[in-house]
Amino acid sequence: MSDHQAFKLGDKIIDAGFAYRIFEIKQSTNLNGNEEKFIFYEPYFENEDSNSITCSIPITSIEKTCIRKPISKKGLEDMLSILSESPNGEKNQVNTTVFREVLRSNDAQKTAEIVKLLWMDKEDELTNFSRQKRDVFQQAMKRLTEEIALVAEISLAEAQEKIKEALEQAID
Repeated sequence: MSDHQAFKLGDKIIDAGFAYRIFEIKQSTNLNGNEEKFIFYEPYFENEDSNSITCSIPITSIEKTCIRKPISKKGLEDMLSILSESPNGEKNQVNTTVFREVLRSNDAQKTAEIVKLLWMDKEDELTNFSRQKRDVFQQAMKRLTEEIALVAEISLAEAQEKIKEALEQAID
């Protein structure tokens, strides 16, 4: 993020594919003893793990991370169209190691592509949907679900249903 001033109290951000809410921005002392502006954020969606999680980062360090603002409404439409497009006919290679790296990049469109590829692999009766594939699929789905729910202002369950509907259109 090049515009540090773009962050304000209440903003939503995406970190490692998950939605967070900025609840505080304040000057604090960094590890070197210098005063610096920090953002403090917490999970936007509650779950059993999120009750006690809070995170902070110096604003100047955000560029070194993959923290970003959520996709736009137009980006959401594009993402859903990626999920609902019919496959191009050729079988894509499913490489969970590469997919895990892509998930670390915190790119919403690429996460949608991973979900689609793994879902199609899962639906193909001729392939073995291994535990590794299942784990990556679940990670990618959770991340995609959170971002869609955040941007569309719907529940996680409704977002997951939207994803499922889009994926099913791809094979109709």
